[in-house]
Amino acid sequence: MIKIIKLLKTTLLLSISLLLISGCSSEQAPQETININARQAVSLLEENDNIAIIDVRSSREYRQGHIPRARLIPYNSPDFSSRINSYTNNQYDTILIYCRRGVRSRRILPLVNEHTEANLYHLQSGIREWINQGFPVHRSTTGK
Repeated sequence: MIKIIKLLKTTLLLSISLLLISGCSSEQAPQETININARQAVSLLEENDNIAIIDVRSSREYRQGHIPRARLIPYNSPDFSSRINSYTNNQYDTILIYCRRGVRSRRILPLVNEHTEANLYHLQSGIREWINQGFPVHRSTTGK
């Protein structure tokens, strides 16, 4: 009788374990965002060809100077979510997001993070630090 009870307990524990494992979502958890400074961002850009650089400032700020190859998606744009999704559809291995000082970009990180499996980097002190460090900026006449 004791052997039967032990066998039932073992079978029950195995069954519960299998249910827990199979019940887990196959969806991957969002990646953790990595906060970096301007020097680290330069290294990241030099090491990675498959990177999306996203500037979330206004079009006026973008025209005044942005990181080369950056794409503008204004933080307050009514179609921000759909535009950001075009960059987070896993065509890029890495995404770097920035704004002027890091405040606006920090606010949208959770939204971006839940839509991508890419490595997500945040220029913590924004383009201000980038410029203060003497790294190149591109100036444009259009906001794109």
